[in-house]
Amino acid sequence: MLKELFVLKNGTPLFYWSGESVDEETIDQSLLSSGILSAISSFSEETRSSAVDSFTSEKEVFQFLKLGKFNAIIVGAFAIDITEEMAKLVLNHLKSELLEQEIIREETLNELNAVEKEDFAKQIPNLIANMMDDEIKQSYLTNLVQRVEGVFLAYSIKLDSREVNWKYASPPPMYRSEYLNDTLLIMRIATNMIQKLGLGENMKLLTMQNKERIIAISDNGYNLNTIVSSLAARDKLEKVVMRMGYQDSLLGSIEIGDRLAKYQFSAGNLEHHSGNAILPPNAHIFLTTLMNNVSNIFGKIFRAAEAEFVRVVYEQADGEIDLLVINQDDQGKLFITVY
Repeated sequence: MLKELFVLKNGTPLFYWSGESVDEETIDQSLLSSGILSAISSFSEETRSSAVDSFTSEKEVFQFLKLGKFNAIIVGAFAIDITEEMAKLVLNHLKSELLEQEIIREETLNELNAVEKEDFAKQIPNLIANMMDDEIKQSYLTNLVQRVEGVFLAYSIKLDSREVNWKYASPPPMYRSEYLNDTLLIMRIATNMIQKLGLGENMKLLTMQNKERIIAISDNGYNLNTIVSSLAARDKLEKVVMRMGYQDSLLGSIEIGDRLAKYQFSAGNLEHHSGNAILPPNAHIFLTTLMNNVSNIFGKIFRAAEAEFVRVVYEQADGEIDLLVINQDDQGKLFITVY
């Protein structure tokens, strides 16, 4: 959804946020060395004269808004597939927050307070996730999943009310109300597993697949978002389910990195271990519980199918994103890799 956010005055960036994790020095070099800043500045001048409020590049949509009396402008760079209505809605909301929190004010206009900028930057993903009314949100989600070939079921569960607040099914009978409790249960089991294994604190993404089907569930702290598809959509599914929860900024953090350890379990016994990461002696209990419930949810949706491969993306206490991969063979042996 939102990829970058700028606040500009006379072509000078007062504030910059990126959905990707980059340090301030990299940001400064990137902005100064690219043509993005000059292009935005040029269009922002036209925006101040009400000549234009958006433009589209090959990969992005840029939306502009004036910051009232401050003679500055806020610019959002959005993914190319966003609707104009959604882009304006997001940017107006962030503009309101900048003004209401008084991050933009007369005495700081030429140089914004560094601490306030950092605090606001951390708020942006959650501000977007909580801003939209149901009608706009449902339109956005439907448009998002319909663009992916092979998706035949998707739904979003609001965690505080434990209710499905949006669903998509093709054909419609594909969705059944019992999936709500199954989804809540499996994410609770996955969270309990990573905590008991001493790996992390919070679940971010659970991906389950076999030879024909794949299920992905993301957790942004407010909603559980689920997509079910054929393997044809495998390469796009994790990206889409994270975007459903406005978690675009995490996408670059869930690539497979250096392998820390490998394990092999058979009938509850550890047969092989290599690497530095150490799982507790009872690890197989939590791993087997997860895989049994994964098979259960596959069986309910597809009537008879077991999962063979599971990716668990989780967050550590320090905010670092890590990955656990589980493979299960035909004899029930579990092969675990910690990244």
